[in-house]
This record gives sequence, structure tokens and C-alpha cells, in this order.
Amino acid sequence: MALRIFYDKDADLGRLAGKTVAVQSGTSQVGELKKLNETFKSSGKSAINILQFPQDSDAQLAVTSGKAQAQMDDQSVAAYTVKTFDNGGTFQLVNDPSVASSFSNAIIGVGVPKDDTQLRDAVQKALQSLIDDGTYKQVLDKYGEGSLAVTSAQLNQGK
Repeated sequence: MALRIFYDKDADLGRLAGKTVAVQSGTSQVGELKKLNETFKSSGKSAINILQFPQDSDAQLAVTSGKAQAQMDDQSVAAYTVKTFDNGGTFQLVNDPSVASSFSNAIIGVGVPKDDTQLRDAVQKALQSLIDDGTYKQVLDKYGEGSLAVTSAQLNQGK
């Protein structure tokens, strides 16, 4: 039986109450789980035991060893883990829109030195070329993440 990185599709986030969830420290998921604990507290539910680890692989080990019942991660990272960890035989990703919509969205991009406009423009042009010729979408589809595809490589969306 596969272990789950995210909680089961038929469940809502309320099923995490009283459970142990592994997460990499310093990530947005830590803050999201803390917010979820505030919601649980106000509704009388048990808090999530948040286990923070320095590396994502440590959080995965917590799940596989039984120290945690779930792991929270970015969807793209989780999808990659599901495909690659133990040749795809250990984890299961449940892409549940109700879970995803409960958490904040984050922009993910490529960082380059602000003063290096030549590099910035070259990276943007290369990414746009991959988007335009379909390579970008093929790569995302290979890892089950085609729904996350963007249609243009834009600058400074994170401000």
C-alpha cells in the first residue's frame, strides 16, 4: 500500500486534526499548517502535530517510518517525489482541489541577479521558447503536473 504525501481525497482538511504532519522547515506549508491549527482551535478540534525537518527527505522518512501520517509539500515537489521516490512505489499524491484551494498560492520562478538584464532576458526568452514549442508542457505532463502550466514567461510577478 502506498503512503500518502497529502491526505486522502475523500477527506477534508479536518481529518488532519490530531494527526502528525511532516513538513520541511522554512517552507510556506509550515505557516499554512499553523493557520489550519488556529482554525481547528477555534472550532474545538485537536491541533495538528507539526513535525518540522531541515530537509524534505527527512519529512518523507518521517512518513515512511510511521512517525507522521502525512507530509505537506508544494504540489510540484510532491508530484516529483511520488514519481521518483522508490521508483514510484511508496507515496501516493492525491490532487484534491478542496485541499489546494484551502492554502495560499505561491509564484514559483527563476531568480537572477537584478542587475544582469542580459541574463534575465535570455532566461525569459528560453523559457518562452520551451512554452511555445510544447516542450514545457510535455515535461509537466510527464510528472503529472500539466495543470500547473503557464502560457507565458513573465518578469517580476513576485514583485
